[in-house]
Amino acid sequence: MQNLAAQPHGRRFRRPNPARGRLAVAARRLGPWLAGLLGLLAAAAWLAVAAPVQAAGAGFAVTPVSPKDAVAKGYFVVQAPPGSTRKLVVAVANTTGAAKHMRLQVTDAFTQANGEVGYAPSSATDSAAKYRLSELSSAPVDFTLAAHQGREVTITVALPKAAFDGQVLGGIYVEDLADYDGGGSGMAVANHFSMMVAIQLQNSPKLVAPHLNLTKLTVGSQNNAPAVLATLQNDRARLFGKLAITAKVTPVGQSKVTVTRSVTDYAMAPTSHFDFGLPLTTALSPGRYELDLLAVAGDYRWHFTRRFTVTAKQAAGTAKLAVPDATGWVWPWLSIAGVVLLAALLWLILWRRRRRRKDEHETTT
Repeated sequence: MQNLAAQPHGRRFRRPNPARGRLAVAARRLGPWLAGLLGLLAAAAWLAVAAPVQAAGAGFAVTPVSPKDAVAKGYFVVQAPPGSTRKLVVAVANTTGAAKHMRLQVTDAFTQANGEVGYAPSSATDSAAKYRLSELSSAPVDFTLAAHQGREVTITVALPKAAFDGQVLGGIYVEDLADYDGGGSGMAVANHFSMMVAIQLQNSPKLVAPHLNLTKLTVGSQNNAPAVLATLQNDRARLFGKLAITAKVTPVGQSKVTVTRSVTDYAMAPTSHFDFGLPLTTALSPGRYELDLLAVAGDYRWHFTRRFTVTAKQAAGTAKLAVPDATGWVWPWLSIAGVVLLAALLWLILWRRRRRRKDEHETTT
């Protein structure tokens, strides 16, 4: 089972920083031939390792207070009979010397495309979900914390009148409504800080078995790249993890695999779905294809095979967006940089040899 303890969340937005222009200044000082080499290496380094600056910290803390069993676990397990209500209390503390404007709300758990359970505010819903924690809980609340001030906030959860099997999962999501400059050099970021304490709602401790469906198969895009998208749905009210997925796509009647992908340690929220993407590095041709997908989590195993058609319009879309294999551009640039470096070293050796001969000639005369 995935760790439900209090977790930090955050959104970061990159913006360029002109500090990387120092490489160009150094290159001009070292001469034209080295400037070209450093230019190539700088471009490759920027593409390969540009990363956001790490934020110093959220500046606030969220701690479960009541019921007492949540204090030890770090998250809430609300096990109560149908039709009852429960009050959940968290303490929110401002650890900085400036006031903070905060928002606290109850959110619903969902499965993200990267195989992690998300708790951020979202409109994501699933047809299998009978209940949503956000609809069973009290409304969001906005409040202000003075410097170094803390306060307790109470959330009321009303269990459905009808008994239900399994789990309803979500969280108490607390966010600082301000954005902060990440500062530093390189690629700076604007940080938006939030923290979450999970809530697991149930009538009894009895678990239901997870169950996967392949509900949709299409060609689209994921992370701004073309992909074959297999929509996997967990239609049971059960959180589970350690999910391994292996999938491949082949043209119908052929043995050569067009695209394949394998992942491990995925997790799925109760009654949720996500698009498992098989990224395409080459464009697809119009025609019939077959997906073969195997998903395994512990003793549970699901195997799907399904055929689908790629239309001429879809094929044209993959041709426009197809992402080349990284080695397709990395190795040529590395080769060019190597050639330039060797040429520079050879030029330096010849220049020093010529200079030494000139000095010897002047000495003898």
